[in-house]
Amino acid sequence: LVLARDMHPGQKNNLDALCKRYGIDNSHRELHGALLDAEILAD
Repeated sequence: LVLARDMHPGQKNNLDALCKRYGIDNSHRELHGALLDAEILAD
């Protein structure tokens, strides 16, 4: 997230915002889970 904040200052940089910005499908993410979040970030 530090990198995202540096690259996109003033914008939302949570996981949902980053997925939307970079076109990553996270529709299967209903609840927070560290393993699922790590898999999404790996995409």
